[in-house]
Amino acid sequence: MRRLWQSVEYLKALARWCVSALTRERETRNAPAVCALLLMLLYAATLSWLSLERHAAHESNALDLGYYNNTLWNTIHGAPFHFTTFHEAAFHFPEFDPKRIRQPENLLSYHVEPLLLLVAPLYLIWPDPRALLILQSVILASGAWPAYQIARRRYGPGWLSVACCAMYLLSPSLAGANLADFHPVTLCAAFFLWAFDALEQKRLKTALIFTVLILAAKEEMGLLVALLWLYGLYRQVASGVLSLSKSVRQRSVQIGVATIAAAVAWTASAAAIQQSAAGRTASVFAARYSWLGHSVPEVARNILTTPILLDWLKQPEVYGYLGFLLAQTGFMALFAPEVLLLALPEIGINTFSRFDWMRSGVAHYSAPIVPFLIIAAIIGAERLGRRWLRWLPRGIPVVFALCFALTQSYRAGAIPFTADFAAYTVTPHQQKLAGLAARIPPEARLSAQSDLYPHVSARANAYLFPTVGDADIILLDVSGQTYPASPADYAQTVKQILNETPVSIVEADDGYLLLARGAALRPTPGAGVPRLPETFFSFLRADPSSIQQPLHVRFGDSLELLGYNLEIVPPRAVPAPAVRLRTYWRALRPPVENARFVFHVYAPTGYEAYAQADSPAELWYPTSRWSVGETVVVAQRALQVAHGGRVGVSVEWGDGQEVIPQGVDGNAEIAGTTLMLVTVR
Repeated sequence: MRRLWQSVEYLKALARWCVSALTRERETRNAPAVCALLLMLLYAATLSWLSLERHAAHESNALDLGYYNNTLWNTIHGAPFHFTTFHEAAFHFPEFDPKRIRQPENLLSYHVEPLLLLVAPLYLIWPDPRALLILQSVILASGAWPAYQIARRRYGPGWLSVACCAMYLLSPSLAGANLADFHPVTLCAAFFLWAFDALEQKRLKTALIFTVLILAAKEEMGLLVALLWLYGLYRQVASGVLSLSKSVRQRSVQIGVATIAAAVAWTASAAAIQQSAAGRTASVFAARYSWLGHSVPEVARNILTTPILLDWLKQPEVYGYLGFLLAQTGFMALFAPEVLLLALPEIGINTFSRFDWMRSGVAHYSAPIVPFLIIAAIIGAERLGRRWLRWLPRGIPVVFALCFALTQSYRAGAIPFTADFAAYTVTPHQQKLAGLAARIPPEARLSAQSDLYPHVSARANAYLFPTVGDADIILLDVSGQTYPASPADYAQTVKQILNETPVSIVEADDGYLLLARGAALRPTPGAGVPRLPETFFSFLRADPSSIQQPLHVRFGDSLELLGYNLEIVPPRAVPAPAVRLRTYWRALRPPVENARFVFHVYAPTGYEAYAQADSPAELWYPTSRWSVGETVVVAQRALQVAHGGRVGVSVEWGDGQEVIPQGVDGNAEIAGTTLMLVTVR
């Protein structure tokens, strides 16, 4: 017992030292504020760099950076909210079919975001999506200052306030939203902090300015704004600043009530605008909640008479999302539930959606929740230390929350010096896009696939491939993303264009295709006929020295697997654990027929979750074309594999006959006709 007591006393002494280090008055009283500003600058610089590198590495997409780029270009050229991403769409989404939307080229059919009108003038200076990525990082970084001020009023101008500022900047949800293309609603993470800070200081004009910015960011933000101002009125009454008998005559109350009414009216009006433009009775995204029912009476009946909501919340990915949010502040937000409840509408929208990306916690959907988590943690930590942990140094709850924030940020791996962080790598292949894009006339009507679209959509007419329509130019990278088409449908469409459409091959190199109709572009010498040159297939050929995990496994007497490279896809990029797998093969003799490469994904329990084929090599460079001795890459861009799951590969000939692998070495093993390659840790 004596040793235990000594240990407790030692821990208490250590805690007092940590808190005193955070609260000690310095000769330079401005040091904490300067430190907060430096953290803001560091965040803005780091996330701007990561966002730009992500864009250069072709990790940005048509949905959503690409269509915002196109929308802003058209807005600044006299067509507000007009975009052509879904022009004559030759595809549909699980949630809606663009061809069934009344105004598919009107952004208001999908989201009501008038904030874009304020962002659009930026395109007069620099009409480039990179401007949006930098702007987003800078605005999000600015939210650290009101977080510092909110904490400063509770803890004084010491280092505890800087700790609260750092807690905001370390939020994995904030960094995840920052690295998920550009979205106006993401900016609300900072705007809500500015508005809350202004309300606390009774600076109503400033609060109203940021309130307008929040409302203009997205249609449902009116619900959060109404709750924020309602909380502001509640705090004034609870603190005794206003009496219930005289509050009606107070100017601040009148402004608050008017703002609440305007916010609710805005959300109702925005929903009406959205439905009118789309020609529907509900949002185009209502399908995400169809599991609740297909009408308002049915939804109400299911919620009131069945345990449907409780069953939904029992799912690990659902309660895991809620836990992930709360853990970012060490669960301190739970000690200020009245503040946490302000984010309830957005939490509910995300929690009950069957779209996994909304519950990933690292996309823009969670950005408006972050400021309320931080504010609730600041108030909750102060309340905990003042009421229940008075025997401990005052700042211990803040230190505890900061440690949790550091841990969660480290585990997320979104920023440098964290676990599994991997900087975006811009390959020589990706660098070739700039030269191709420079050859496209700015007035040309263009069709481009999803990962190329953000780089070329700053023009009047830019369509998302496989839509071609009246496009003059078609820009493709067959080694890249094929969404919204499947790899097989994508390849079939491209081959059909080459064989049946009067196009010229302007450039065909390393998987890129730049196609032109008529005289839109002058083909390079020797090009101009729809036949792919050998340089086009260079992206499928590799140097054996690049193999990281060597193997020597024969599949029959024709093919040999030389090894593989495995890359873990960062959680900021996908809503579920995923890997990129590159396998390296060699033909031992001219294969008599084309082979099919099937990648099998197994759950940790051992059963096969799914199988995936149709790699670019299989679709564009079949084994019948392989030369003896050359090394060919057969790759899958993203295989979703749970931690502890396994990935294997098998080979089938054209008649469906599977080949039994032979001569296994290394860590691989055979399970039937499948070669088990790797277990994902």
